[in-house]
Amino acid sequence: MVTGATGMVAAICLHLTGHQCAVLLAVTFAMARLLWAVRQNRNYPIVAVLLLLITIDVLTLCGVVHSNDAWNAQASGRRVAGAGDDHADR
Repeated sequence: MVTGATGMVAAICLHLTGHQCAVLLAVTFAMARLLWAVRQNRNYPIVAVLLLLITIDVLTLCGVVHSNDAWNAQASGRRVAGAGDDHADR
């Protein structure tokens, strides 16, 4: 269990993560429902993109909460020094 200022920051991040994910899921659901109601099947990939954005957001926020730079890098598409650099010396 983390205590002190770090624990407070982690608790705030978890709280915000829950609200942020709930809002993003609600927006995705509303968009999917509207697209389904008007049968705009050409726009269905928008829902998939929103779900991908939610996944990336959750991964990034979990990386912040757990202080895991590799998760943040994986979500943002950047590399972290020492994370999987097996071929760096070639």
